[in-house]
Amino acid sequence: MELQLDSFERDMMLHIANIYGTHVQALKEQVNKEPVEAERLINESLAASQDLLVEYPEIRSNTRFAQLSRAVVGEYRNFYGISEEEDQAQGEIFAIQEDFPENENTLAEDFNFPKDTETSKTTLPLLQNAQVNRHLVYYTLRRPDVIEKWRRDISKRPKNFQN
Repeated sequence: MELQLDSFERDMMLHIANIYGTHVQALKEQVNKEPVEAERLINESLAASQDLLVEYPEIRSNTRFAQLSRAVVGEYRNFYGISEEEDQAQGEIFAIQEDFPENENTLAEDFNFPKDTETSKTTLPLLQNAQVNRHLVYYTLRRPDVIEKWRRDISKRPKNFQN
């Protein structure tokens, strides 16, 4: 079976193959007890995969790129001894996100915003769509404490940062 690739796919596969080559060389340097060279190659492969993603953002959904990323990032984490626990997101917002209902539509079905709500007169442009509205409903009905904390935080800001 002959693999049919357009020029973009061919270019991506060559980039990925080159990054894998650097990655494999980094593994060999670790086996050969050359940690300085291994580190350089690990960082080079990580930077090359990041550069590839910046240059071609559409590659994010490519299976080969995803596998490459897992391998390169995994080796970086292993080399530097970074555990999964150290990488976990921290902060109140993540606990709130876990609490957010899986079916977001259940919140907004029976809720109508007050008629005098004017989101178009904000200091910064505010995107308003169904997703934003569902989150506003969630925070209003289920997490008013968060909204109140945000309001207090805003009132502490200098006047030129308030609306």
